[in-house]
Amino acid sequence: MFLDISLMFLFIPLKVHVTILA
Repeated sequence: MFLDISLMFLFIPLKVHVTILA
């Protein structure tokens, strides 16, 4: 459960960063 939340917090900003660069 905690791992899933951690992955979300890591993945969402990464996805946003890629969207800004794209």
